[in-house]
Amino acid sequence: MPPPLASPIPTPLLQSTVVPKYGNNGVLFSHRLSLSVSFLVGGACCIAEPFVPDDLAWLNIGLFMLGKVGVTCAFGTIYLYTSELYPTSLRTAGVGFSSTVGRVGAIISPYVALLAKVSKI
Repeated sequence: MPPPLASPIPTPLLQSTVVPKYGNNGVLFSHRLSLSVSFLVGGACCIAEPFVPDDLAWLNIGLFMLGKVGVTCAFGTIYLYTSELYPTSLRTAGVGFSSTVGRVGAIISPYVALLAKVSKI
């Protein structure tokens, strides 16, 4: 099992080179492109990992870590991208509300999965 803090170490270094520093006219990528690439990397690694044989533990761990880096980059980028969607006067309230709704969704998601056992819908 890889150490739980191994992916947040390279992630800020990767984000500082990939995520633009000057709004949507970024140096290397726009926020949308870096967010899409981060989600694609994370998702591809999560999809590919079950197909790797068990005797290749180093590849399983590598895919897990690369997927975690992709998701962590996307999580950091989403705050930058979301803040640009709101006008300046509503920016802090909009980002705070979006963050709150996301956290509430994360809290209730296990209970929504349990509804399949209770409901026949």
